[in-house]
Amino acid sequence: MVRVSGPLRVVTDRPLLVSQVRVRAARDRAEKGGLTAAFSDTVTVQDGQLTMEVLPGPAVLDVAVTGGHSHVVRLVVPDMAAATLEQCVLAAEAASEGELRTLERLAGGVVADRDEVRRLAGEAAGSASRAASSAGAASGSAAAAGQSAASAGQSATAASGSASAASSSASAAKSSETRAGQSATAAGQSASQASQSATAAGQSATSASGSATSAGQSASAAATSATNAKTSETNAGKSASAASTSASGAATSATNAKTSETNAAGSARSAATSEQNAEDHASKAAGHEVAASGHADSAKQSADRAATIAGSTRWVGTRLEVNGKLSPDLKGERGDPGRDGTMTFEDLTPAQRASLKGDKGDPGPQGPKGDPGRPGDPATAAERVQTKDTRNTNETPGWYMSTYPQSVVSEFKSTGPVGIDRALGLYAMVYTVTPWRDRSGGYPSQTAYVGDRVLRRVGTSDTTWSDWLDTTAWEGITGKPEQFPPESHTHPWSEVTGKPSTFAPSTHSHAWSEITGKPSTFAPSSHTHTLSQISNAPSSHTSAQTASTLMSRDSGGRARVNNPVNALDIANKQYVDAVDARIDTRPAFFSAPDAPPAGVRVGDYWLDETTMKLHKITGI
Repeated sequence: MVRVSGPLRVVTDRPLLVSQVRVRAARDRAEKGGLTAAFSDTVTVQDGQLTMEVLPGPAVLDVAVTGGHSHVVRLVVPDMAAATLEQCVLAAEAASEGELRTLERLAGGVVADRDEVRRLAGEAAGSASRAASSAGAASGSAAAAGQSAASAGQSATAASGSASAASSSASAAKSSETRAGQSATAAGQSASQASQSATAAGQSATSASGSATSAGQSASAAATSATNAKTSETNAGKSASAASTSASGAATSATNAKTSETNAAGSARSAATSEQNAEDHASKAAGHEVAASGHADSAKQSADRAATIAGSTRWVGTRLEVNGKLSPDLKGERGDPGRDGTMTFEDLTPAQRASLKGDKGDPGPQGPKGDPGRPGDPATAAERVQTKDTRNTNETPGWYMSTYPQSVVSEFKSTGPVGIDRALGLYAMVYTVTPWRDRSGGYPSQTAYVGDRVLRRVGTSDTTWSDWLDTTAWEGITGKPEQFPPESHTHPWSEVTGKPSTFAPSTHSHAWSEITGKPSTFAPSSHTHTLSQISNAPSSHTSAQTASTLMSRDSGGRARVNNPVNALDIANKQYVDAVDARIDTRPAFFSAPDAPPAGVRVGDYWLDETTMKLHKITGI
C-alpha cells in the first residue's frame, strides 16, 4: 500500500467547503493474485489535509462539497512507500487512457514473470523432494543389501559348523570300525559317507553366501550321522544297519547342504538386485538434482528479469522509462478551467466557520492621519443607525457576545441602571462594540455620551464590567505625571525676545585654548645668532679633516675632507685625481652609432650601436 497525503487545495478551489472525500479504483483490475474492485472508501480529512492508504495504479477521488456539488479527480498512484497528492494528480494529467493501458500491461507482464518464477520454484522444490525420496530408497536398498550380506555370512558360519560336526561323525565311525571288526566295512562306509557329507557341506558352505536355516539343518543331519556312528560302535552286531543309517543321514546332510547352497545363491541374487536398485535410485536422484538445479536457475533468471523491469520503471518528467527505454511525452493538453462556484457564509458548517479564524495578531503601528473625506450624502431611514430604547436594562458582556457578535449596537439608556452618576445627566447614548462571538477576540466595550461628557467602560469577564471612566475630565486621564518640569532644550536666536540690539564687550581676557582660528605654526622672521647662542654647538672648529668637529676654511679659503665612502660624500682632490688617472687608462671601451666618437685611440674598442658589432681601433 502507498501512503498518499496532501492539502485539499490540490484537488479543489474550495477546500473549506469539502464535506466528504472518497477514493476508489479507476476500474476493476487484477492485482497481486487477486482482484482490485472499484469500490469506494472514505478518506480521512483533518485541518484541510488528506491522508489515505491505497494500492499503486489508477484511482479516482470523489470530492463532495457542501451544497450538493461534487466533482471527480483522477489520480495515478506511483509504486513507492509514500507519495504526495500533487504527484498523483500530475501523474494522472501526464498519462492518457492509452498510456494507462500500457502501464497496466507492463504491470501485468511483471506479475506474469512473478507467477512463472513461483511455478518454476515449485517445480524445483518437487524435484528436490523426489531426489530426496530416491536417495532414501537407495539408502534402504543399500541397507537391505547389507542385511543380505550379513545373512550370507551367518550361513557360511553355520555350514562351517556342519563340516566340523561331519568330521566328528567320521572320526567316531573310524573308532567304531577299529573296535568292531565285523562292522568295520560298514563303519568305514558310514565314515566314508559321513566324510562325503562333510565335503558336500563344506562345498555348500563355500558356494553359499546365505541361508543360515538350511546350514542349521545340515548341522543337524551331521549330528544324526555322528549319533548313528556311536550306535554302530556300541552295538557291533548292528553296525551295518547303523552305518547304513549314517549313510542315509549323510545323504540327507548333502541334500540339506544343497538346499543351503540354493538359498545362499538366492540371497546373493537378492543382494545383487538390491545393489542394482540402489544404483538406479542414485542415478534417478542425480537426474532429479540436475533438473532441480535447472529449474532453480530458470527461476532466478525470471526473478532477475522481473526485478530488473520493476526496478527500472520510473517517471522521467512526463515520460515513462521502462528497462532503459523512454516512452513519448505523456503530458496532454491543459483542459479548460472549471466553472467558479458560489458559497455564502451561512452555507458553512460550524467547524468550517471556526477554521476561518486565526490567532489574534499584535497591534500594528499607528498609521498617518488621512485626508478628510468628502461630505456624505444624506442618509436614508434604512441607512441610519437605529437606536434601541433599552433604558432600564444593564446587560452583561456575555449577553452582547451571544446576541450581537461582531456588531456595533446603539442604545438609549437611563444613567442610573447602567451605573453612571445621575449628576452628569439623566440619559445617555451608549454604543457597544462587540469584536467577536467569544472572549478570544476581546470583551465588548461601551462608550456613553452624557451631555458634553464621554464615558467609557470594558468587559472584564462574561458577567462584569469595569467602572465608567470619564475621558473628558482631568481625572479621567490616567498615567499623567504630578509635575511637568521643562526638558533640556534650545531655541534659535530668532525665537529669543527682548534681546539688546548691540553688545559692547567688557574688558576681559581669554586663555590660549579659547582662541579659535589661530595658526598651527609660526614661521620666524629673518635673524642671526652667534655661535654661543646655539645650544649643543661644538666648542671648536678646524679646517683639518677632524671627525665630529665643525669645518672652517683656512686662511687660503680651503678645507680638508677624507676620501668619500658613500655616494653623497664630499670628494677631495686626491680622490678625484686618482679616478681621472684610472679613466685615462688604455685600452678604453666606447659606444656610438655609425662611427667611433672623438677621443678614441689606437687599441681602444668601439661598439657600433647601429649594427651592434664590436670593433677594435687599429688606426686613426
